[in-house]
This record gives sequence, C-alpha cells and structure tokens, in this order.
Amino acid sequence: MDRRTPSEFRDSIRKVRRLYSTPQVLSKAMRLVHQPEVDLAMLGELIRSDGALVADLVRLSSSAMYSRGEAPADLNGALQRLGVREVIRAIDLSLSKNVFGKGLGNYGIDATQYWRTSLLAGLMMEQLAFIHGVDAPEAYTVGMLHALGRVLINEVLEEVGTGATWDRGQALELWEVNQVGFTHAEAGALLLREWAFPEPVIAPIEHQLGTPAAVPAQTSLGMMRFVRLLLTWDPEATTTPQPAALPRDLLGWAGFATQNEALEILTEAQEQVAGIAESLDMSGG
Repeated sequence: MDRRTPSEFRDSIRKVRRLYSTPQVLSKAMRLVHQPEVDLAMLGELIRSDGALVADLVRLSSSAMYSRGEAPADLNGALQRLGVREVIRAIDLSLSKNVFGKGLGNYGIDATQYWRTSLLAGLMMEQLAFIHGVDAPEAYTVGMLHALGRVLINEVLEEVGTGATWDRGQALELWEVNQVGFTHAEAGALLLREWAFPEPVIAPIEHQLGTPAAVPAQTSLGMMRFVRLLLTWDPEATTTPQPAALPRDLLGWAGFATQNEALEILTEAQEQVAGIAESLDMSGG
C-alpha cells in the first residue's frame, strides 16, 4: 500500500480526538504545572471539565498509593492530598483506564493487555529516569502514551472495514505500514499534536522505533527505546519477538552490568501493576 498522508486520516483523527477528553486535560495540565504561578485551584478548574477524571482522582487519592488518613470527599480534597506534581501522574492513570482500557480488535489485543503494556512502560520509564538521575517529569507520560497510535490505526481499519487483523506472522510495524501506510509511532504523534502535547512528550514517542544505542541512554528517547526492549520480556505485553539475550554492549550503553540487573526494572514494574489495577478498578480487565 502507498503511504498516505495525515490529512487522509483527518476524520479518524478527529473522531478519536472527540472520543476522549482526558488527553486534552492532561496536555493542558502538563503545560500549566510548568508555569511558576500555578496552584491547585488552577488545576482544579481545568480538571472539573472532565467528570470521569474527577471521579478517578477522588478514588485514586483514597487508594493505598496515596492514602493518608480520612478519604477526601471531593476534588479539592483529592488535589490537596495529591499535590501539584502527583496530579499529573494521577491524570495519566485515569487516562490509561479510559483510553487503554479498551481492546483493539484489529490487533488481536484485549483491553487488559493493552492497558497493562502502557502502564508497564510508564513505570519503567519512571524508574530509568530515577536510575539515570535525570529530571524527566514527562518520562512517565511518554511511557504511558507510547502505544497510543494503535487506537487511531484500529479506528482507521474499523472505518475501512477490511477486517484486517494482525496475525503475528510479520513484524507489527510492517503490518501497520502495509495496512494504513504508517506506524503506531507516527499515528501517536499525530494524535498528540492534535491534543497540543508538549514536544518533549511527542518526540520520543514519534521516534521510538529506532536503534536504542543510536541516541544517549539518559534521554527520554533513549529510555523509551530501551523500555520497548524490556517489554519483549513480558509474556503479556510483548508484541515483538524476545531476543535470546540482551547484548552486552547494549547493557553497557544503558548503564547495567548484567541482564538480570536490567530486567529487575521490569520485575518491579510488574509488581506495581496489581496494586494500581485495584486502585483503578481494573483488576478484572
């Protein structure tokens, strides 16, 4: 199939954009928290535009992740408990439930697998940023949204009605290009630009498919490419073949002495997923 231009998919892009309000709120919140005069009242006014998000933030602030004493009764109480920085993380979690908590029929990926893959990536990005000692507040969001483009591609295929389903017989990205003319990395960037996300979030998602060691490991892009490799070791999340072993030179590039040391990041993220699923009422898929 010849590659198509983004304009040829504008109706699908607009439809996906209309379906979800939380990404728009997250985009605005991420820009807002970088303003020196930002306060919780300003964030509250923004969040109130999304009723489902309000309910999720109140629930999350009462969960084991944030619980400290009596549960907040409303959004104001939830924001006071979370604080400005944690509000972004909580919005990410709400978005993951509402956007990634749906199956992708054309990919043969169910809701639990899609949501879990996105969450694992976000948690591992956060860990890598801490390990590398870099201030990358957008790292968690980059991981959470790295597979967002599959929503758009699935929507395009449903509208076309070809019945095409990825049979895992060919590389995922090659199948995407053959079906719609671009990859989920490119599709994700299209959506994120529609929602006016900041470039530090868009760029590592748009370019995530390259060779890891071609960029510095401490950058958001380098971490994203390494996270994609770690995801191949998760039996539920993987959509690409697992390598026989992580190459030693790649481990050195990423700052790890052994493969087991690197895979501890995945293990820790896997352990966090169950608690987060319960907090978001996602434990049943």
